[in-house]
Amino acid sequence: MATDKDYHKGINTPKTEPSQTPTVKINRQNFTELICESNEKELLNYTRIEISRIFTCLNLPPSFKQLVYYKFIKIRAALKPGTKYRAPERLVPLTDIHLK
Repeated sequence: MATDKDYHKGINTPKTEPSQTPTVKINRQNFTELICESNEKELLNYTRIEISRIFTCLNLPPSFKQLVYYKFIKIRAALKPGTKYRAPERLVPLTDIHLK
C-alpha cells in the first residue's frame, strides 16, 4: 500500500497505476462464460448417462428417459446455486420418483 509520501513523489498514484483495459475485462468475462457453458454441457451429458443407468438397473421403459431429462432441467433451473440437490447424483433419482 502506498503511503502519503509516495503519493507526493508521484509513485503509485491512481494516474500512474496501470489499469486494466476494457478488452482484458471482456476477455476474462468471455473465458468465464466458456467455462460455465462447457461445465453445463458436461453436466447434461453426465445426467443423460445417469438417467440411462437408473432406467437400465430398474428395467424401466426407455420411452420415459426424455421426459425425465426435461423434468430434470426444469427442476434444476428452479433450484438456487449452492443447494445440495442440484447435483445429478441426487436430483435424477428424485426426478424419477417424482414422475412415477
